[in-house]
Amino acid sequence: MGKKKSVVLMVIISIVLIALTVFTVCPSFWFPWNDRLNGWNSVTAEFVDFGSDYKGGYYAYYYPEGVITEDEYKGKLDSLADQDAKDEYAAEYIPCGGLYVSKEADFLTDGNSLSADFRTEMTKIREVISNRFSQKGYSEYSVSVVDNYALRVDIPASDANVQETLQLFALTGDITFKLNGEVVDEFKGEEVNAKDFIKAFSLRSQFAYKFIHVKLTKAGADMINRLEEAGSITAQGTDTTMDGSTGLWMYIGDQAFMPIYTENLASNTVLKCMHNEAEYASSLQTRVILANSALENGGFSFDFSDVGSEIRQKSHVYGENSQGAMLILLGALTLAAIVAAIVLCKKFGMVFAYMACTYVSITGLCFAFIAAGVFEFTLGTALAYALGLAVMFALHARTFAAIKKEVSLGKTVNSAVALGYKKTLWSTVDVYVVLALGSLALAVGIAGVTTLAWQMLICTVAGALCNLLWGRVINYLNLSASKDKYKYFGLVREDDDDE
Repeated sequence: MGKKKSVVLMVIISIVLIALTVFTVCPSFWFPWNDRLNGWNSVTAEFVDFGSDYKGGYYAYYYPEGVITEDEYKGKLDSLADQDAKDEYAAEYIPCGGLYVSKEADFLTDGNSLSADFRTEMTKIREVISNRFSQKGYSEYSVSVVDNYALRVDIPASDANVQETLQLFALTGDITFKLNGEVVDEFKGEEVNAKDFIKAFSLRSQFAYKFIHVKLTKAGADMINRLEEAGSITAQGTDTTMDGSTGLWMYIGDQAFMPIYTENLASNTVLKCMHNEAEYASSLQTRVILANSALENGGFSFDFSDVGSEIRQKSHVYGENSQGAMLILLGALTLAAIVAAIVLCKKFGMVFAYMACTYVSITGLCFAFIAAGVFEFTLGTALAYALGLAVMFALHARTFAAIKKEVSLGKTVNSAVALGYKKTLWSTVDVYVVLALGSLALAVGIAGVTTLAWQMLICTVAGALCNLLWGRVINYLNLSASKDKYKYFGLVREDDDDE
């Protein structure tokens, strides 16, 4: 390619790549004389979903009815003035780790031992609730059994409706319909299954609104039609309390879950419930996940007590400013790699600068717009990014060494470049294949490792693209525009004076 064409292409590529890099890493700012909407929201700060290590998180305990904490037990005991009353109260509970269990609880056998059925059911409930948080998009969540009788749930602070999510996902009852607080005729009886009336729940859109779409079976449609013809279904805005005591409501266990109004009746087999603005779609998504879970798994023999007072906030593991500090550290690491490449490889190091900017843009945009809401940015993410950058630097330096060796054997620069890339091609491919296979192998692990695996795969693919393709393109254009190809690689031309 001619020198002029190479220069023009390099200028265009430089402008585009600089703009893309700035778009990816530029921090948030706004004008002091105007509001933030007319400023700039950083891609990394606003769209990358940082994990609990950087943003903190929340945790809550789910206690079955009849199980109380040690603090609650001692507080009640201390509030009793009479010793006989204290003895009577103490005799009602048995200690279990940091919990106290009522001897009247159905899951105890002989008044003091845990039944095998309860252990099995607790394991099943843990799996069901864990699956709910998985569908919600958390990758750092954990649901674990505590002291045999309770569950502890940990999630990152990435959900604006965290309290509602933690409270709703604690519901373990079956789906029923109640009219004015009484179970409708179709749901009376021990053999009734909600699947006989409802096929599925889903989140749908209508203009600027989101709503819960309920697909009914024929039996479900007949039930709704019967209640509508009897005038039992009220219009929205009439005297219908939000606690489910009046009007037609869908319940999960004993919890009023969703009202049914005449406006909900879109067709014979469809209910369009709980419209909301799109910005609050996360709340409706939580309800859809819970409803489908209750529909699929049915109810359990016990319920959890209200978790509202048990939701607690976790502090940042690495400090309040750890998010910005980590981004600055990764930026400094990238800049140091570019400087090291230029010092080591001369103008060939500028090729690595273009590769590094491309790597930053690909990984940053993927973490922001593809993986956001699915994978949180954690310390493992930062290590995956640093590993990808280090591998890319090492392979670029190895290519430079191969080119330099070919020149020392008497090859022209153009021939040496072709041979250098050719001799390092398959070893470069091998390195990235091993990294990709290693990432995929980790993907079969637990949630946290799976998250890291996919993030490593993103970094691996980005590095492979830069080393195997993009770097060669940039080097070709730069070399074509260079006047002194030896100086380009930091080499000195040696002339043989032997006649």
